[in-house]
Amino acid sequence: MIAASVVACAGLAVTTATTAGAVGPNAVRPGFDASTFAANDDGSITVPMPFPIHFFTADYNQLFLNNNGNVTFDAALSTFTPFDLSTANRVIIAAFFADVDTRVGNIVTYGSGTVDGHPAFGINWPAVGCFDAIDSVTNTFQLILIDRSDVAAGDFDIEFNYDQIQWESGTSSGGDASCLGGSSARVGYSDGTAANTFELPGSAVNGALLDSNATTGLVHQSVGTTQLGRYIFPVRNGQPPASTTLSTSLTAGAQTGTSISVPAGTAATDSATIAGANAAGATGTVTYSVYSDSACTTAMATGGIKPVTAGSVPSSDPVAISAPGTYYWRASFSGDGTNSPSSSTCGDEVETVTAAQVLVTSVVGTPDPVTAGGNVQYTATVTNTGGAAAPAVQVVDTLPATTTRVSAAAPGGCIGTGPVTCSVGTIAAGASASATIVVKTAANSGGTTVTDTATSGGSTATATTHIVAPTPGTVSGFVPPGGSLDTGGNNPAHLTLPNTGPGAAVTMTQRASGNTFCGGPCNGTATFVSNFGGYSEPTHPIDLKLTFADTGVFPTLVDYFFSTIYKVRDDATVGVPVPDCKDNPAWTPRQKLEAALRRLVRAGTHSGIANPAPCVDSRRITKVGDNKYNVTFEILFLSDDGGFSRR
Repeated sequence: MIAASVVACAGLAVTTATTAGAVGPNAVRPGFDASTFAANDDGSITVPMPFPIHFFTADYNQLFLNNNGNVTFDAALSTFTPFDLSTANRVIIAAFFADVDTRVGNIVTYGSGTVDGHPAFGINWPAVGCFDAIDSVTNTFQLILIDRSDVAAGDFDIEFNYDQIQWESGTSSGGDASCLGGSSARVGYSDGTAANTFELPGSAVNGALLDSNATTGLVHQSVGTTQLGRYIFPVRNGQPPASTTLSTSLTAGAQTGTSISVPAGTAATDSATIAGANAAGATGTVTYSVYSDSACTTAMATGGIKPVTAGSVPSSDPVAISAPGTYYWRASFSGDGTNSPSSSTCGDEVETVTAAQVLVTSVVGTPDPVTAGGNVQYTATVTNTGGAAAPAVQVVDTLPATTTRVSAAAPGGCIGTGPVTCSVGTIAAGASASATIVVKTAANSGGTTVTDTATSGGSTATATTHIVAPTPGTVSGFVPPGGSLDTGGNNPAHLTLPNTGPGAAVTMTQRASGNTFCGGPCNGTATFVSNFGGYSEPTHPIDLKLTFADTGVFPTLVDYFFSTIYKVRDDATVGVPVPDCKDNPAWTPRQKLEAALRRLVRAGTHSGIANPAPCVDSRRITKVGDNKYNVTFEILFLSDDGGFSRR
């Protein structure tokens, strides 16, 4: 915990006044205008007071009225650029120490009166302008000294009243044409030493005391009263309220200190401790505020106003900031009768609010390698590496070329067929989420690679998959219309029909080999494969014709032996081959003769002329996997009457 420097608080009330006049909160009291201070710039006059006061270590019955918003007691002060009151080398009370110029516009008035039945002496600066002869912007403020000899001889109250503050420095003090910026005004009192100096918070801070600043503007705050724009400081036995300091600390989650870093939306609280000669009995309030600038002029949140009891200060209300950035906390104590207001120094407490940071940390494709025509699943993982939860996170996946989407899944669903957009929802700080996309590779893409790309939060990751050709004896995957299909040298026991998609014919080659298919070698070339219309989904019927060219003996039989494959809508049981390819008892004598003839000429029931052989008595295709089917055949036979019978 770090103790703040000795500066004063912004006051008790932060609510809007219930009534208001033409300007300000009507804090300036009427009267005190029997005498005038002639128009001047940087002038001073000696004015007797109607009652004596005891201030710090001396008694005074007169004062020096300085045109530049202050009074002194031991010497006049013509200085126009405000300075640290602790270096004044004289006793001073400054209601608004800045370069007042009354050569144009209104002049200063002063005189005696009463306040709440007590004799009083007041000085008015009514809508006065600034140097150099500028009255397009004006300030209205008042300094009143109130006799409190009813408490003890020489006791009095200092009262500052403000109804309008539009400028803060003269042009010779660095101010612009509207008397803004530069060396800004100071408000407070001092005996010329650091130990006995008090300044309101916002003193010497550009923009802090102006009406336009709703947080520290003089017309928006108060001390020792609920009247906005009024600041009361009792002086007893020569001493104004005792100086106080505040030490503060921020807490958020597991962090405590004067500098913390938290994710956006994390609640943080501030705590304050009052120190000073009379701090143990302090009452009043502490106001917690959060600013977006290091000068604490732009308030963006409040931690509440907390009552001080016997010097004990409650912590602030929790404040959760959603916008990433750097923020500055400040605690301000509004003093009681024996303690001066004070506040922590702006910049002592810094809260850094961090943003969400979404990154695609990986894309993994499985399996790798994959057989051409097979499926690959890509898993894109997104991680929030920032300090705040990331809502509504999306992953956009650009599918590899030559692949087609099969499925996609994510917590919030996926849309699109390429690119695919998946919603993974809200990701907590440090957490991850994933989307999975399954694609089918092209059957003729063996020997190539494909790359999947996922993007989220401006970051990108990729995965490369290697594609290998099907091993001999397998036929699977997608074959584009007009493409080719090669079963390899090992003929399968069941031909797995590829998903060829709708449209044109493909060329299919069945290589000769010594392996058996239904009891014997099968070879030959499918000269055409046609009627693929509708075969893009397993539930659609097809009419697939394969005609095999004979490469062996007895070519004249080619005209009589060819196969037609039908896909039916219901997936029934695959037909059972006849044991040892024996004649089917249901065959006619002509069919039995043909079978015997084919066996004699080595073009029998397992010949390469018709593949598979006629002894496979089955007429269906049964699904056995993702876009894979067991294919059975229906063979046409020459009948006795010259026609064809079908088995």
